[in-house]
Amino acid sequence: TGIGFGLAATTRHKPLMFVYPLVGWWVAMFLHFCWNTIPSLFGADESLLVLLVSYFILWVPMFGVLVALVFWSLRRESKMVTAELAHYVQTGELTPAEALMLGRLWPRLTGMGVGPNAHASWSLRRKYTRCATMLAFYRHRVAIGHIPENTQLEAMELARLRALRAGV
Repeated sequence: TGIGFGLAATTRHKPLMFVYPLVGWWVAMFLHFCWNTIPSLFGADESLLVLLVSYFILWVPMFGVLVALVFWSLRRESKMVTAELAHYVQTGELTPAEALMLGRLWPRLTGMGVGPNAHASWSLRRKYTRCATMLAFYRHRVAIGHIPENTQLEAMELARLRALRAGV
């Protein structure tokens, strides 16, 4: 269900915004049904064996698919952040090196290697990273039509980014 809501939040197509969560909910209900039903299909003596076999045949691969989906989603998000921050590189708000680093997942999550300067505190680099990432997500939501453009909000966040760069 959460995957369905996540896909709905990133699509441009209005009908899919409603379809994705429903499909996710149905898949979740079906998987729950399978989890509860498979052991009861056989006698009580075999139910534990059936559960173990179904666990390794169905549920372990399903977990692998979900882990792969998480990594795919994180890679997709990194590409989006890189693409949206290109606007701020063109306007001179970010350097190309900052945008490149902010587009990478690990530096963005940890705040390492990103920020106003190499000697800034971790807390300041983390705030800087969050502000720049928030701007990228804002630009993306505007680009796909989920929210109207709010120049006042963008100007306020850019002022905050400049203040963080100055070490305030």
